[in-house]
Amino acid sequence: MRLPGFVNAHSHAFQRRLRGAVERVDPAHPHDDFWTWREAMYAEAGRLDPDSAFEVALLAYREMRAAGYVAVGEFHYPHHRPDGTPYDPPNAMAEATIAAAAEAGIEIVLLMTAYERAGAGLPPTPGQRRFCDPDVDAYLRRVEDLAAAHPGRVGLAPHSVRACSRGWLEAIARYAAETGMVVHTHACEQRREIEECLAEHGRRPIELLADTGLLAERTTVVHATHASDAELDLMAEAGAAICACSRMSRIIKPTSASRASFGTSVQSGALTTRRIANKSICWASELCSRRAPIAVAIVFRAMSLSPILVARNSRCVPKLGIR
Repeated sequence: MRLPGFVNAHSHAFQRRLRGAVERVDPAHPHDDFWTWREAMYAEAGRLDPDSAFEVALLAYREMRAAGYVAVGEFHYPHHRPDGTPYDPPNAMAEATIAAAAEAGIEIVLLMTAYERAGAGLPPTPGQRRFCDPDVDAYLRRVEDLAAAHPGRVGLAPHSVRACSRGWLEAIARYAAETGMVVHTHACEQRREIEECLAEHGRRPIELLADTGLLAERTTVVHATHASDAELDLMAEAGAAICACSRMSRIIKPTSASRASFGTSVQSGALTTRRIANKSICWASELCSRRAPIAVAIVFRAMSLSPILVARNSRCVPKLGIR
């Protein structure tokens, strides 16, 4: 079976260093879950600098190219030094990642993550400081500077409703509407996230995205593992997409994500979008698994959907904004 190139719409390249270390529960720590995994991820992120960020991204992107990926949406959030002070220049980490993609020969959209806090009323934890900007205007200035240097290759990424307050979400939504940039955000990834959002806002995460103006046709919601039927309807009405990271979900957050995966607007990063009755489908390899394109091909072959894959020469990846 011959297939066109794949598009990985949700990547954290530095997490390539975690491969083989976090995919199974340690018998000595049977209660490990997403939240303990996150601490291991923060520790890895804390060891990065621009040089090592380039090296690990180059490794991940070369493996993606070898596996059949031709473009990647890099959900990038190790922005600053580990203590939160900016590099000189401020976008040194993003530039290193973009340079790695160029050397690997893979097209990239750098999705600049906005990170404000550890949760409602909570300052960033030490492991989160390098992800954070002092205010949303400072974040948007960095986005604007990077976009000026790399036209058409930068997107907006409010990390989550847990990491961004309503004010940040609204400001980013206004900027997205003004510039037409794509928006990617994690939502409904964990049940605790939903509980905290309901406590803070009286709304579920995707409902809050709709309220703040972030839910639009240019928007991709990453995971949506625990999205309600009403939230899926909101996404379908807005023309938004879901990026379903199936391998990540199976490893650290096993749930019934498959209910969402083909019921509404589903984008799974290794595939570009496909409209079926106003619904979008694609796939993601969040943990940089080289086997992901093969697995996706098998799934879509079984579903008799293999003709929907978008060929490399189509030059169109709508949810990443690549034309």
